Amino acid sequence: MRINLIYPGYFFAAVILVFVLPVSVYAVGGEIVAWGNNNYGQCNVPAPNEDFIAVAAGDRHSLGLKADGSIVVWGGPYPEVCNVPAPNEDFIAIAAGLDHSHALKSDGSLVTWPGDFPQTDPNIVFTAISADNIHFMALTSDGAIMDWGGYEEVPEPNTGFVAIAASGRLSMGLKDDGTIMYWGECIEEPDWNYECDIPEPNAGFIDVFGGGDRLFGLRAGGVVAAWGYDSWVPQPNSNFAAVDSCIESHMMIGLKSYGEVVAWGCDPLDGYCNVPGPNADFVAIAAGGEHFLALKKGCASYLGGDVNDDMKIDFRDFAKLADNWLTDCYENPADPACVPK
Repeated sequence: MRINLIYPGYFFAAVILVFVLPVSVYAVGGEIVAWGNNNYGQCNVPAPNEDFIAVAAGDRHSLGLKADGSIVVWGGPYPEVCNVPAPNEDFIAIAAGLDHSHALKSDGSLVTWPGDFPQTDPNIVFTAISADNIHFMALTSDGAIMDWGGYEEVPEPNTGFVAIAASGRLSMGLKDDGTIMYWGECIEEPDWNYECDIPEPNAGFIDVFGGGDRLFGLRAGGVVAAWGYDSWVPQPNSNFAAVDSCIESHMMIGLKSYGEVVAWGCDPLDGYCNVPGPNADFVAIAAGGEHFLALKKGCASYLGGDVNDDMKIDFRDFAKLADNWLTDCYENPADPACVPK
């Protein structure tokens, strides 16, 4: 909790209490930064832009998952794209394709809209989802992949997968031994800069990402292997935590492990590769048709005494308390020092 300073005589006692009171912890997300082509309002994040813990971008619409398990959808050419099926609660993951959206419930069940993808056995528990263009993938708790709308069946043996990525006409799975399998319609065409071979060695991968017929494999140290249609990574190729690619353009985006975002492959005249500042404290990214989403870090705890909301208790909090030591929280409850108990 925080101390509401009403009488100056309690100032020093209040400061001491701030540092010894226990911490009350609860889940709090961050805000979403959106930029790029906004022809359908896909970059207009609805208010309040706060408490988001995940993002997903379709071709012309965007999704945000709230800390309370609800989903917010905006943009898109059709109203039904934004209609999350009721009850809008208990979601833990989101994904988006061309004009369709998908979500994973805490009980391992799937929800899709608008319309329905083929129904699955209700006894199957899913642990991860991915979507792009016209198809959708889901990973089961026993390490198998289900792929709807893909260009080929999942190769055998369909087991031992730990991560998935949908990418245009291509699908990809990461095995528990660090190798990658992918399938779909890969057109080896040098004039298009289309490379179908997984960069050697096919080993040591820890995650997979994809979008727009581009495939990315993440290795230790944040090094990214890229292949597919006109797929590449800017230098320095290190410290990446995630990568994504737009569905209908050459634009790509990467998240660095230290919270910065890099974007590349844009038309310089559009300026879409100019990440809005401050370029720091990002924890997740998503690429749509021609737009990007990036999620800012939220505060995971409510620290007693953290008056300036920087997730630390230090002398800056003393300074803010000193500035407000004569504050009357009855007359001025909106003052930063006055937080309801």
